[in-house]
Amino acid sequence: MRKVLSLLLCGLLVMGSLAGCTTEQKDMPEPEPGQEENSNEENDVSSITISTGDAAPEYAETLETDVLVLGGGGAGLTSALTAAENSKNVILAEKLGYLGGATLLSGGIVPAAETNQQKEAGIIDNQDLFARDIFRPNSYSVRKDLVYTVTENAKNVIEWLEEQGVVMSLITNNLYYGQSNYRMHIAEGGGQGMTTVLIDNANKNDNIEIMLNSPAIELAVEDGQVIGAFVKRDKDETILIKAENTVLCTSGFGANKEMLEEYIPEMINAFPYVAPGATGEGIIWGQIDNIRNHS
Repeated sequence: MRKVLSLLLCGLLVMGSLAGCTTEQKDMPEPEPGQEENSNEENDVSSITISTGDAAPEYAETLETDVLVLGGGGAGLTSALTAAENSKNVILAEKLGYLGGATLLSGGIVPAAETNQQKEAGIIDNQDLFARDIFRPNSYSVRKDLVYTVTENAKNVIEWLEEQGVVMSLITNNLYYGQSNYRMHIAEGGGQGMTTVLIDNANKNDNIEIMLNSPAIELAVEDGQVIGAFVKRDKDETILIKAENTVLCTSGFGANKEMLEEYIPEMINAFPYVAPGATGEGIIWGQIDNIRNHS
């Protein structure tokens, strides 16, 4: 169940898009005499491309890890911690100088049914009722399997957050709009309280290496498979990070005016209370046929 935790937290906190890609690692060729070690000489560039199929950018160094997480918000922190719990080495690359993303700005509220908090409060609820409340606003037009993935596993998200040290309580003083029952669980300290606990745990975990101020500029693709990403380390030199699993936790596109104009133009003049890192590149990469059809 824990393999879906990062996706669920991302969705439940309305954070944006999350996708995972896997591939087998391949050893880098030995440099020829006179070549700079770990540089992308001609024999590397010809086999590694970016998501569009275009040639890879020049890069100064290659790092390797089990799991590469792009984005350090709630979903990224959850992905990194879950992978580390499964004895994987993780590199988490965050474009900004701090972790937390959109979850840091959120209320830290997670809807879930059949939780211990509901049982203690004497509230009778179930996953079908929870799903119905999700279906109604969209006239049952969304994918049923995805909705039930959320409703069936949201309880696990609450329990996992509590295992991490987040204190979760049930809101019972008011019924949230769109909900037919009391199922909104809030973290102590809101979104900031939730992310503070997750960030502390990530910083203390020896299996997780965190790179701040290090935006991913493109995915790295070899033989039709995602093998990692090109990252601008410290917003300076470009490096290639190769990974057996690459997880996109790059949030939505609230901070990308062009994408807002294309997808939700009615929001252009709205007050921009969004995470500054929500610029949508992960969504763009995930929509490219070269990635979607092979990863």
